[in-house]
Amino acid sequence: MLHGLVIILASVLALSVLGLVGLCLWEARSPRLVCLMYHRLSPGEAHRSVWGTERVFALPVGAFEAQLEYLKSAGYECVSAGQVRAFAAGELPMPRRAVLITFDDGCRSVASLAAPLLARFGAKATVFVTTDPSAYVFDVGAGYEPRLTEEEMKALDGGVVEFESHSVTHRPLRGLAEDEIRSELAGSKRELEQLLSRPVEYLAIPGNWWSAKVMQIAREVGYRAVWVSNPGFVRPGSNRYGLHRVNVEGEFTLGQFVTAMSPWGIAQRRPLSFIKRLPGRILGPAWWLPLRKVILRFIPGGHLSMRRMVLIAGVLAASMVVVLLLWLLG
Repeated sequence: MLHGLVIILASVLALSVLGLVGLCLWEARSPRLVCLMYHRLSPGEAHRSVWGTERVFALPVGAFEAQLEYLKSAGYECVSAGQVRAFAAGELPMPRRAVLITFDDGCRSVASLAAPLLARFGAKATVFVTTDPSAYVFDVGAGYEPRLTEEEMKALDGGVVEFESHSVTHRPLRGLAEDEIRSELAGSKRELEQLLSRPVEYLAIPGNWWSAKVMQIAREVGYRAVWVSNPGFVRPGSNRYGLHRVNVEGEFTLGQFVTAMSPWGIAQRRPLSFIKRLPGRILGPAWWLPLRKVILRFIPGGHLSMRRMVLIAGVLAASMVVVLLLWLLG
């Protein structure tokens, strides 16, 4: 029985390694660009009190500064959402190192903390803003931040920041009726266009709750491209209604940030992201979100980040190697 178990472990380990190497080589193809996803920034002192899922979504401002410094020193050129759409459509070439910096939700720290740093490093960002300032996403635990005011959005738009849509209320779109989805997407677009006096053509899916129906409605109401939260690069020929992004987690070191946006980092995160999303895809938001809250109560720190999942996968792989070595030596 032990012999059979060892054979199974060896087979699983070999297939996993081969699959990971193959995926890494696939992700290393050029041309490509990376889209980074942020949510909120917090001062160093305030960040120490952040708990739960905010440890994933709230990034210390010093870490953001170090990441911008790295992007500049490594020769990355910041591009706009419109340029990414054109690149994916095969209409526009990109520099060898191109990056789209995005912020979801539209919290106040975009103006107070992110914008000055973007200006200092000659960078720019796209902010996908939830238009309802009373949406639940602006009242989430220790990381509470109000939405940017309309005056702040008008003052920032067209400078280091451009604003696009993140729905009206941030509700899971996949769980809504068709007329509600249309209201969320068209309503947000209309409000932002009235505020900014320009077309709003791009959308990021709140909470990554999307479906083919959501994407179809997004296209029908006038969005030219839609971003999701699945890890991956954007290339010519990428589906413009499902563009990938890399979530920059609040606990990333600079080294982990650099790895996360590399082919190796993407290769690790894509299968783990699929596993992490699977319960929600099966159960839907109405069942999964309450169950997820219960599960997170039993996880140290109250959050399950991709960084932790990579660590768990590494520990499991190392354990399999130890079992194989013990068997071979025994």
